Amino acid sequence: MPFTLGDLILIELALVRDMKDIDLSMQAGQQYIEVIGRVEQAISQIRAAANQQGGQELLPVPGKGGD
Repeated sequence: MPFTLGDLILIELALVRDMKDIDLSMQAGQQYIEVIGRVEQAISQIRAAANQQGGQELLPVPGKGGD
């Protein structure tokens, strides 16, 4: 079962919260950064698909009047 938009947002928040205690120069820190990047990419894909289907933005995107 694929992750929902809400699932991915919660995962990203948890990773960012835990990242404060990780040394980003270590392999573990680099892995955190890679995973967060993949989560953000998946969120963007879900938003784009939802926007295509509905013609209306799912969530405000910074810089597009949603600020």
